[in-house]
Amino acid sequence: MKTTGFAGRLAMSVAVVSMTIGASPAMAVKAAAIEKQQIARPVTDVSLADNGVFRGQIVAANGQPVAGTAVVLKKNNQVVATTLSDESGAFAFGGVDGGSYTVTAAGTSAAYRLWAPQTAPPVAQSAALLVNRGEIIRGQIGSGSILAGALLGGVIYGVYEIMDSDDGS
Repeated sequence: MKTTGFAGRLAMSVAVVSMTIGASPAMAVKAAAIEKQQIARPVTDVSLADNGVFRGQIVAANGQPVAGTAVVLKKNNQVVATTLSDESGAFAFGGVDGGSYTVTAAGTSAAYRLWAPQTAPPVAQSAALLVNRGEIIRGQIGSGSILAGALLGGVIYGVYEIMDSDDGS
């Protein structure tokens, strides 16, 4: 005995397609841009050593040092200096003046406010610590949503066909 006609199958198809497609890639890009704007980059105060030496270390998310990576010091988006981290992930720049800087290394960056010796606030650190957190993986289904939607659609269609078949067949 047939329980639904063309309208029921059309509604089922629209539901399956909606679940399969999910949010459009344009919506995902827009949401990521908004999220990036809303995240304020913290600024860390660091006290320069004598002769304007700015010291720091770059480590991976697991705490292991990142050796031999290029470290770039920028002020107002202009490259001030570059160096390589040593085997312990340490780096240093000499002759740096106080001010706001960005340090970039191993695909990550951080903002620092550098202070001349004996002028830094009590919360200032003696060196920078740059943590390369790697790629952040969130809990969304991501690119697998088409496969998940197709699988769910197949299950729904199978249940629909079983319910729609004649009782005597």
